[in-house]
Amino acid sequence: MDPKTRGLVIEVAKAAIKEYEQQKQVEHKRRHDNRLRNIKLLLKNYRKFKKHYEEAKQDIPKLTEALELEDLSDSEFKIQSILANRKRTAAMVVYIDRMLEVYKDDCERASSSAEKRRYQIIHELYLTDEKKSAEEVAKGHFLNKRTVYKEVDKACKDLSALMFGVDGVQFERV
Repeated sequence: MDPKTRGLVIEVAKAAIKEYEQQKQVEHKRRHDNRLRNIKLLLKNYRKFKKHYEEAKQDIPKLTEALELEDLSDSEFKIQSILANRKRTAAMVVYIDRMLEVYKDDCERASSSAEKRRYQIIHELYLTDEKKSAEEVAKGHFLNKRTVYKEVDKACKDLSALMFGVDGVQFERV
């Protein structure tokens, strides 16, 4: 291969590698953004999941018993589907509760008052039986409403790392 062609091949290969690396970074960022969005969705729907879980604890034994009856074979698939859904939701709520406990402990042991406040904000907005608006939470903590949302974003990043492990962390290039 002549030097001119070789040089051209090297340049094309470098450009292809650079493009591949950029696409990889874009995909990684998209996955990370989806995880943050998923954490926010889990928090926003937490009360519903918790209610579903409480009902599931009562329904699972009944559904299991219904599956054991022979005359329900036509609706067996529906019952299995409902049972599987209830069990998945129950497992998810137990997992979310555990990760929220870990996060609460981390926040309470933090030296920064902002970190301690961060769990309180999440708790008041999403976890308590009584719903509070961002305005109410902001007033209770003597904050601007925008600061409440910024604290929620920071909490979601921390929770993403807890719930998704290393996949929930966005690494920055040095």
